[in-house]
Amino acid sequence: QVHPGFYRAGVCYYGISNLFTLASDTHKFEARYLDSLVGPLPEASSRYRERSPIFHAHAIADPIALFQGTEDRVVPRDQSDSLAATLRSRRVPHEYHVYEGEGHGWRKPETVDAFYTSVDRFLRRYLLG
Repeated sequence: QVHPGFYRAGVCYYGISNLFTLASDTHKFEARYLDSLVGPLPEASSRYRERSPIFHAHAIADPIALFQGTEDRVVPRDQSDSLAATLRSRRVPHEYHVYEGEGHGWRKPETVDAFYTSVDRFLRRYLLG
């Protein structure tokens, strides 16, 4: 269930927004992982829809910061791109940070520094006002 206004802010890094596309887009190692977590398709289609944030994005009202690497093969960038586009079109307060050359986790020291600096600034803005 969705509760707009419940959170003062959220932070999401390399997050999944659409389980359907993730099931077909992730690399081979993770390809069957969703079967054990959510169930196999097409049998679990209703659960995939229920648990995919993109299908509930119309109800997101709280500020959120998204972080994504361009080389993420576990959760491809289009997962964050689509959520950011929906937030932008609905004028939901958000930040979207994309790190060039990073995958599913930050490896470069400058990315780690930029990530924590951005998270700190974002949370101070929305939690401390």
